[in-house]
Amino acid sequence: MKIGLIGSGNVAFHLATYFQKKNICIKWIYGRNSTTVNELCNLIATEPQFQLTKLPNVDVIIVCISDNAIQTVVEQLPSSACILITSGTFDISTLSVKKPNIGVLYPLQTFTKDAPLEVNKIPFIIECFTQNVSSILNQLTSLAEIYSFRMNYLQRKNIHLSAVFLNNFINHLVYLIQDKSIKDKIDFEIFNPLITETIRKIINQPAKEIQTGPAKRKDTQTITTHEQMLEGNLLLLYQLFTKSILETYK
Repeated sequence: MKIGLIGSGNVAFHLATYFQKKNICIKWIYGRNSTTVNELCNLIATEPQFQLTKLPNVDVIIVCISDNAIQTVVEQLPSSACILITSGTFDISTLSVKKPNIGVLYPLQTFTKDAPLEVNKIPFIIECFTQNVSSILNQLTSLAEIYSFRMNYLQRKNIHLSAVFLNNFINHLVYLIQDKSIKDKIDFEIFNPLITETIRKIINQPAKEIQTGPAKRKDTQTITTHEQMLEGNLLLLYQLFTKSILETYK
């Protein structure tokens, strides 16, 4: 199976390096950023491509780009190849130029180039409309030794939305507290054991059963004190979370 990769960002980086370890042939990598394309091609010893309409023939083209660019790029790809997008929210049935051999290979994970990942432990959401694409997806996931879940568009879209809350929003909340800690002259590392235990409990128990804190206890005096200490977005978030917790356990 010969694969072409479109994109040279975080998702493309991890898929390309992982596939190389599994001896899956990445024939070429296409992208608009010549610097990152060349860096990734040099890393896995493959060919860079910079002309979208003149890409060498491959069996599968994996598209690792933002949702905003998928429509424009996919429309220019050859219909002979199996095209797999890695998006959590793009609806492949809405393409203005219909591609019979199109499917989804969405990795449910957060990707950063410098953060090592065990790709074989990532759940991949797959979606397709034809037996041909289904067979290719089965073959690819088998060769790569990754596990997959076949879902429809609505399920994939809902999973992506939940992932935004669980990863992106939580990460931003941590950033806000890191920034507050700097202003308060507190070493953020003091919170590491608390973060570790919180994640451990969430993984092993239903979150509703392990909720703690002033809102769960209906400790209005502490809540008022906290609100007086905050301003801006942190105050709004504190009040929003407190209201939600109070309503959950009323």
